[in-house]
Amino acid sequence: MSEWFDTPQVIVASVALLSLVGGFIYLVWRVARWTGSVDNKLSSLTENVREIRADIKRLFSALPPLPVVGSSPLRLTEFGEEIAANMNAKEWASGLKPELLPEVEGREPFEVDEFCRDYVQEKLPEEWRRKIAKYAYEFGIDKDGVEKVLTVVLREELLQA
Repeated sequence: MSEWFDTPQVIVASVALLSLVGGFIYLVWRVARWTGSVDNKLSSLTENVREIRADIKRLFSALPPLPVVGSSPLRLTEFGEEIAANMNAKEWASGLKPELLPEVEGREPFEVDEFCRDYVQEKLPEEWRRKIAKYAYEFGIDKDGVEKVLTVVLREELLQA
C-alpha cells in the first residue's frame, strides 16, 4: 500500500480528489442552507399575503354598501332599491314626469341623465333636501348616495316615455 503514496502524482491526485469531494459536500451544504432560507422567506411572505387579504376584507366590510352600481348607465343596487322604496322615490318621479318630460324630449339618454342629476342637486324643494338628509342618516351613507338614487329613479322614469 505504501507504493501508492510513493509517487507525487498519486499524492496530488488524492489531494485533488479529496478537495473535489469536500468542495462538492460544501456546495451541497450551502445550497441546502440557501434553500431553507428561501423556504422560510416564502412561508413568511405567504403569511404576510394572508394577513393583507384579511385586512382588505375587514376594510371592505367596514364600508357602507353602495346604492348604485358605477357602470354606465348608473343602476340601483339592491341597497339602492331599498332606499328608493323607503323614500317613495318612484312615486315622486312619476309625479314629476308630466312636468319634466317636455324639457327632456328629444334628448339623448346621457343628456337626460345629466338633466336629472342637475335637477336633483339644484332644484329639489326643501322638503326633499330634508328627506335626503334623513335617509342618508338612517341608511348610514352620505347624502350624495341618496341623491344618486333619486337621479337614477328620475332618469329611468323619464326615459320610459
